[in-house]
Amino acid sequence: MTETNQRLAAWCLLMGTFLCNGATANIEPSSYDAKSIGSGTTGMAYLDNPSALAINPANLAGIDRGGMSVNITPVFSVSQAPLAGANSEVKSDLGFGPIPSLFGAVRVADRVVLGFGAYALGVFGAKYSNVQDLYGEAGAEGDFEVTFVSGEAAVGIAIEILSSLDLGVTLRVPFAVQNATIPAELGAAVIPVTATLGGAGWPGGRIGLTWRATPLVAASLMYRTVATSKLSGDLRTLGGVDLSSAATAEFSTPHVLSGGVAFSLLSGSLTVAAELHVMFYEASNQKQTLYLDALSPPLDTADIPFLWQNAFSLRFGVDYQITRRFAIRGGYVPSSSATTDAGAQPVTPPPAWSHSFSVGFGANWKSFAVDFALQSAFSNAHVDASSDPNACSGFIRVGCEGDYKTVNGSASIQFVYRR
Repeated sequence: MTETNQRLAAWCLLMGTFLCNGATANIEPSSYDAKSIGSGTTGMAYLDNPSALAINPANLAGIDRGGMSVNITPVFSVSQAPLAGANSEVKSDLGFGPIPSLFGAVRVADRVVLGFGAYALGVFGAKYSNVQDLYGEAGAEGDFEVTFVSGEAAVGIAIEILSSLDLGVTLRVPFAVQNATIPAELGAAVIPVTATLGGAGWPGGRIGLTWRATPLVAASLMYRTVATSKLSGDLRTLGGVDLSSAATAEFSTPHVLSGGVAFSLLSGSLTVAAELHVMFYEASNQKQTLYLDALSPPLDTADIPFLWQNAFSLRFGVDYQITRRFAIRGGYVPSSSATTDAGAQPVTPPPAWSHSFSVGFGANWKSFAVDFALQSAFSNAHVDASSDPNACSGFIRVGCEGDYKTVNGSASIQFVYRR
């Protein structure tokens, strides 16, 4: 392999790592429904809006005749990472990404409801502008930017098996778009390179059960299968070295197993919910293989280690109906991170617990509802110096010593129409 090909392979590895690893090693936001977000992103056991298609499809059975919901969640974030060398503190620009969703449902039989929807699983990334002494190299500077969008289009069905037991099944088609501009070390020079990958994939499934044990208690279970998107695009340099390559890869959302319980108190005016969500990141993408078509002959495939671990979140929420028309909500969500110390990166959530707090407000009429929610979250971690001589070195710089921090917030609004 020529020196040019070797350099190209190296920055393909680098770009692939930040494009695909950085965007996905985190708890998905579940930002589909402002009513749910205001209550700590709960709803598995009680939420019967059309958005139940993506939360627990069994709850579609609670919809009377039909309806639609539209939700938009603008997310703002700021991160910090040691991009200028060990224990340096480099802050990102203020990041922004809107997370939209659209759902509909219609009852087609006494015990059967159909649902459909399209929604973003997450919009994630970070931009560090004009970083000085980049990677700890005196005089080196550049921008560091990664953006990732993943989502699904879905159809589902809910069946009332018994008066107290509902079953729901969803078919999900995933899609993803990833963009990055990152300074890469090519020989003695630091040259910006850019990459864009996107595509859709094979369908995955979701199955849910809701059991109303008594008028006061409901319990639910949900399982989501892995879904894999086939991505293709281009990688190229922006500096004086003219290198480019077509690239293909795969991206998978993890298996998820969830359980929840909801209590209806004070004659139904107060709902208290608790949930556990386990996301099997370790099994979904142990590594990613980039297939490169650069120069003749084609380069070998490039395997990118992700170093992920399984993650879980606890979700606690309350919904209090002040009057028949108005409700207030609140929630708290502690979550572990799929990022490990060895895999810490500037664009991933830190390898530590995150804590999310939310409040919400809702107004309800006979056939129309409006919901608002505010949410904030933070996570901080310190990564110690590694005993691995390959850590934080070479073309793929992960696990660098220093502090990693992320603070984000969101404001959600939702409109719901019921027939």
